[in-house]
Amino acid sequence: MSLKTHATALFTTLSLTASLCAQQPSAPTRPRIPLDQLMKVDVMLEPAADAKQDAAQKGERAKQPKGSVKNLLISTRSGQVTWAALSVGGLLGIGDRVVLVPASALEFDIEDGKPRYELKMTVAQLKALPPFDPDKAEKEGLDEAVERAKSSTGTPIGASARSEDKTGAGPGNMTEPPRMVLASRLNGCALSASDTEFGKIENASVDVKKNQVDYLLVSHGGTLGLGDKTYLVPYAACVWTRVDDNPAIKLSKTAGQLETAPEYKKTDKAFVTTEQMQATNRFFGVPIDSLVD
Repeated sequence: MSLKTHATALFTTLSLTASLCAQQPSAPTRPRIPLDQLMKVDVMLEPAADAKQDAAQKGERAKQPKGSVKNLLISTRSGQVTWAALSVGGLLGIGDRVVLVPASALEFDIEDGKPRYELKMTVAQLKALPPFDPDKAEKEGLDEAVERAKSSTGTPIGASARSEDKTGAGPGNMTEPPRMVLASRLNGCALSASDTEFGKIENASVDVKKNQVDYLLVSHGGTLGLGDKTYLVPYAACVWTRVDDNPAIKLSKTAGQLETAPEYKKTDKAFVTTEQMQATNRFFGVPIDSLVD
């Protein structure tokens, strides 16, 4: 074979390899869903032993008791979902009752295309929990509600809820940022640039494998939702503070700099795509290695 033939074959092989590499999809990222969707999912409890036995005798599968998520408590430092407010009346066979459970007792799953949580607690443990009122808990301090929930059950809690947020505010501390915030308060929360207010949070992305908020969708500009732009902001780039005694989020970049950030556009591929996460991480100087498993 001539030198020219060798060169031609080598060029063809390299071209084919480059073409195949270009067609390869980005490394798979962990699944993410909108925070507002996560706050509406069903919560399933393992059927009681007698219910399983009765169903088995009839050749059926025992029906799982079902509750629902009413709210979530999020660590302001890490974005970790540490506690969940659940409506458990359906699980206990009583009227509506909301209780606070550790997020470590919840296991995310998708059944027939619908996201849901499996609750790894017993009926006895749920009955021992005190009722939880989000509005009242905010006024008194979320820490107090968490302490009551801890003392009412022996269920272990995740390390994040146990130790990572030792600094923060009780109800009377208006100078320190809160160490926890209700997910229902995150949407609509003000977000400021280093020099001025920039926009408001309209939603968030939750890494359901880590049970952690990792990106915020921030609306900027426009009037009454018209003509505004949406930006994807890594939670790791955010710092919680207080503005007029209200919890708020601040970024280190100026408003002018933020306006040059990659704009978020909803796609059919995913709520947040790998490409969108990589682009915004590069802009904010956040490592991208943590995006994939």
